[in-house]
Amino acid sequence: MKWKPVVILAAGLLLGGCSYDKQFVYKPNAAIAVRPEIPLSVAVFPFEDGTPEWKQKNFMIPIGITVFHMRQNYAKMPYMYTDKEPFISPERWARDFARDLAASGAFGSVQYAEGGKDPGGELIIKGKVLEALMGTRWVGVEIIPFYLSAYYRYSATFQMIRRSDGKVLWERTIRRTHKNLSSTPTDVTPMLWRSMFGEAVADLVKTLQERRSDWSDLKVSAPPSSAPANESVEDILKKLGSQ
Repeated sequence: MKWKPVVILAAGLLLGGCSYDKQFVYKPNAAIAVRPEIPLSVAVFPFEDGTPEWKQKNFMIPIGITVFHMRQNYAKMPYMYTDKEPFISPERWARDFARDLAASGAFGSVQYAEGGKDPGGELIIKGKVLEALMGTRWVGVEIIPFYLSAYYRYSATFQMIRRSDGKVLWERTIRRTHKNLSSTPTDVTPMLWRSMFGEAVADLVKTLQERRSDWSDLKVSAPPSSAPANESVEDILKKLGSQ
C-alpha cells in the first residue's frame, strides 16, 4: 500500500528535521511573595498518570489524497524512539511543579518526594496528568509527504491536602493548547508549564489566603529526617484517601 512509505518518510522528516534536545531545563516563574504568606512546609508527591493507555496513534483518511494524523502521548512515550524514558513523565511534571511552588516564595518550604521518600510537611500536593499530547497532520500525494500542522494539548489536575486529616484545601484542573508548525516539544513544554504552573500557584496562594482558618492553626511538623522510614508515599496517599 502506498501510505506505508509515506508514514515512514513523514516520520523521518519530522524527527530528522527538528532541532533535537531531549533534555530541557525548566525555569520556574518569578517569586510572587516577598515573605512566606503560608509559613508551612509542603511535600509534593509524584503525580498520577491519567492519560489514555495508548502511546502513539496513527490515522489514515483516504480522500483522493491521503491525510495522516499522528498523536503522541509524551507522558508514556519518549520524544525520540531511541530514548528509553517518557519525555515528560508524571514524576517530571510533579518535580518541576515543586520547583515553581518553591520559587514562588509563598511557603515556608517546598520539597519533592524524590524516590518515593516522604519529605514531611503539614501540606501535601498531589496531582494527575490528564493530557500530554502532541499531534501532527500530514498529507501524502503518492509517496511525497507534506507537513501541515502540529498542535499540543497539556492538562493536569492539582490538589493541596491537609496532612492531619486528608481534607482537600484546594483543587484545580488547568489546560493549555498550542499550535505551531515549527516548534519542538523541548520548546513548547517549558512554555506551557510556566503558564500552567504559574496559574496553579497563584490560584493556590489566593485560595489559602482567603481560607486561612483551614491551615492557620496547624503546627509546624518535625523535620523530614524524623518521618517514619517504613512509610512510603503510596502508603501515605492510601491513608489520606481512607480518611
